[in-house]
Amino acid sequence: MNRIFRNSLFSFGSSSISLPINFFLIPYVLAKIGKEGYGLWALIGVIANYQVFVDFGLTSTLVRFVAKEETDRKYKNVNEYLATSFVTFLVLWLAAYTILLIFSRPIAVHVLRVQQNIDIAVFLITISGFCVILNLSAGLFKSILDGAQRMEISNSLLIIQTLISALGTFCVLQMGLGLRGLGINLALISVVNLIASFYVIRRTFPHVKINPFLFRRERLKEMLAYSINLQLSGLLRMWIEPLNKILISNLFSITYVGYYEIALKLSSSLTSILRSGLMPIFPASAEMNQISGLKKVDALRLKSIKFMYPMAFFAYVLMISAAPNFIRIWLGPEYHIVSSLTIVFLIGAFVSILNTPAYVILNGIGYARDVTKSTLSAVAVNVTFALGLAFLFGFMGFCIGYSISMVYGFFAINYFYVKRFGQSAKMYKCYANIKVIIANAIVFVLAFLLKQQFYLSNYFLIGIYCFFASIIYIYLIYVFKIFNQDDLHALFGR
Repeated sequence: MNRIFRNSLFSFGSSSISLPINFFLIPYVLAKIGKEGYGLWALIGVIANYQVFVDFGLTSTLVRFVAKEETDRKYKNVNEYLATSFVTFLVLWLAAYTILLIFSRPIAVHVLRVQQNIDIAVFLITISGFCVILNLSAGLFKSILDGAQRMEISNSLLIIQTLISALGTFCVLQMGLGLRGLGINLALISVVNLIASFYVIRRTFPHVKINPFLFRRERLKEMLAYSINLQLSGLLRMWIEPLNKILISNLFSITYVGYYEIALKLSSSLTSILRSGLMPIFPASAEMNQISGLKKVDALRLKSIKFMYPMAFFAYVLMISAAPNFIRIWLGPEYHIVSSLTIVFLIGAFVSILNTPAYVILNGIGYARDVTKSTLSAVAVNVTFALGLAFLFGFMGFCIGYSISMVYGFFAINYFYVKRFGQSAKMYKCYANIKVIIANAIVFVLAFLLKQQFYLSNYFLIGIYCFFASIIYIYLIYVFKIFNQDDLHALFGR
C-alpha cells in the first residue's frame, strides 16, 4: 500500500501542476488570439484524439504486461512486448498519417466546419497528427515506467513537459506568431518529450532493449486479445468530448466551442488531479490479481475509495461554490456562461470520479470488455441527451446532456463490477458514509454564510474563503474520526 500511495502522490503532483498553469495561460491566450481563435485551437485538439485509431490500446496493455513480467523479473518478455508494440505502431502510424495529410483540407472544411482561417486550420491539423506520432512513441516508454511502478520518474517527465510547453506558449504568442506559433510550439515539445523519454528509459532500465527484431507474432496476438477491448473503449470515449466539439461547431458556432473548452478544462483539471492519484491502481491490481486473487483486489478498491471519497466530495463542493466569483474575476463578466457550464460539468464529473477505482480495476485484471460495453452505452446516452436537450434548451441543454452521460457512466461501470465480483462488493455502501456527508453539508452551509458576509471581489478574498473552508473541513474530519490510525499506517507506514 505504501508503494501505491507513493505513486499516487507523484501522479497527483504531476496533474496538479496544470491547474495554476491554466489559471495564468487561458486568459493570456484568449487575449492574444480571441474567442474564435481559441475555439479553433480547441477544435483542432480533436485531431489529437485520433491517436486511439493507431493505438489499439497497446500503451495501456503494455503497462499491464510489464507489471506482470516485472513481478517475475522476466526481462526478455518485457523487451519482446516493447518491440512488438513499437513495430505495430510504426506501420499503423505511417498509414494513418498519410490519410490525414491527404484529407486535411476536407476535414477542416466539412467535418470541423471551419469557415475562416482554413489554411491555418489545415496547418494545425497536420502538426497535430505529427505530434500524435511522437507522443505515442514516448508513451511506449512511459508504459514501461508505469508498469514497473516507477511513476515518480514518468510523472516528473510530465511536469517538466507541462512547464516547458506553457513557457513556449507564452513566448510564441508574445512574438506575435498566433495560432501557427502554438502549432510549432506543440511540435517542438513533442520532439523534446520523445528524446527525454528515450534517454530516461535507457538510464533507468539498462535491461530494456529497443530492438525491432524482437518482434513476436505470438506477443502481438496476446496483447491484441486483451487490448482490443481497450481500443474499442478508447474509440468510444473519443466520441464523447471531440464529437461534442464537432456537434457544437455545427449546431452553434466555433465561439461556443471555446466556451465549452474553457469550462471543461476547469472541471477536468480538478478531475484529472483526483483521477491521476488513482491510476497506480492499474498496475497494482494486475500484480495483486496475479498473486492474491480477486478478493484482495476488491479490498484495494474499498481502501482507495475510503481515502478518495472525502477529499473528492469536499473539492467539488468548494469549487462549485467558488466558481462563479472566480470566473467573473478571472475572465470578466462577459464570460458568465462559462460559470454556468463549469458548475454543470463539475456535478457530472463528481459522480464520474467515484467510479474510477472500479473502472481501473476492471481494465487491470482483464475485464476490458465490460468497460467497452459501459462506454458504448454512455456514448449513446451522451448523444441522445445532448442533442435532445440542445433542441429544447439550446447550448446549455447540450452541455447538461453531456453531464447526464457522466452520471450514467458511474452506474454502468458499477453494474459490470458487481457482475464480476458479486454482490459482496457492496458498490454503493461505501458512498453512504454519513460522517462524510454531514461534514460536507456543514462546510457548504458555513461557506455559503461566509460568502454572504464577504463579497468575493478579488483573488485574495477567494483564497481566504477557500482556506477557511479547508480548515473547517480538516477539523471536522478529525472530530468525526473519518480516518483512523490503521488508515494512516496503511498510507505512511508505522
